[in-house]
Amino acid sequence: MGRLLIEDTDGARRALLVASTLLGRHWRCDARLEHPSVPLYWLEVRWSGAYWAWRCLGAEDHTRGKGPTDQRGWRRLGADDEVTLPLAGVRVRMADETPPQVVLQDLDTNRWIDGDARFEVLALTQEGPHALGDDGEPSEPVLSDGAELHHRGRRLRVHVPEGQADTKLGSLSLEAGPVEMDFDLSIPAVVLSGKGGELRLTGSLVRTLALYAAAHVHAGCPGGWLSNTQAHAWAQHLGAASDAPPERLNWERARLRSRLLEAGLGGVDTFFERQREAGVWFHRMRRMPRVSGLPELPGPDGLHLPLGLTPDPLE
Repeated sequence: MGRLLIEDTDGARRALLVASTLLGRHWRCDARLEHPSVPLYWLEVRWSGAYWAWRCLGAEDHTRGKGPTDQRGWRRLGADDEVTLPLAGVRVRMADETPPQVVLQDLDTNRWIDGDARFEVLALTQEGPHALGDDGEPSEPVLSDGAELHHRGRRLRVHVPEGQADTKLGSLSLEAGPVEMDFDLSIPAVVLSGKGGELRLTGSLVRTLALYAAAHVHAGCPGGWLSNTQAHAWAQHLGAASDAPPERLNWERARLRSRLLEAGLGGVDTFFERQREAGVWFHRMRRMPRVSGLPELPGPDGLHLPLGLTPDPLE
């Protein structure tokens, strides 16, 4: 199984290579690099059918690597080659040039199931509609590259070696159609899904997103409008720090937009809208999401609209 050796400011680690492997800051990347100078999508490493090759997806002017480039922008990545991004202190080299094999990826943790993954794939797929041959290799095209499996509460993606695998970049956009938000505030985490893919967000900002998602579906908040004071009252029920002032939400909304934009979500510039009534600003999410996973929240006391604001939901 092919592997990369990645060295950066956090140390050195090895990354498993599938038919097409992405490196960068985006949550979809198979090998995540956290330095802010690393692009969302920096490198793609792919099996050419005879050797491993790489191409630059971002920061071309600052990426260094040797060897000729073919007409499609690919360069061979052999045992003596390396790719560097000096701005971020990142160096990538081959640790194992073995061709790719069938592997599993845990979609919830974004980690590869290591070891002899072919036998684990075989054991899992025997319980479902997919199958592998007796030798552990794919038989007929019943186990396709990118297929998703659900097994004992885990969401797994199958990666099958192909001569020319597709480049899987994130493309979820708020402007492409309805977006569903599935929350798990025990982590906290949320999965946004819709036409074009899905996006997973974790951390304290998930609770900020949950406030305005809850307002969209709560009977006491026609139109989804919330003032900072009203949102602050709900934030305590969702696990926010009790000593945080209501004004902190202005900062958290700005951070949330930046985080979603950084994660690759399209249409974030107009994510929130606001209106002023009687000297008080009210905010809401611009588009109505489909929401699941939120706990029961208190009744509408203190959470109703001033008279001047329209309660009509947006499309």
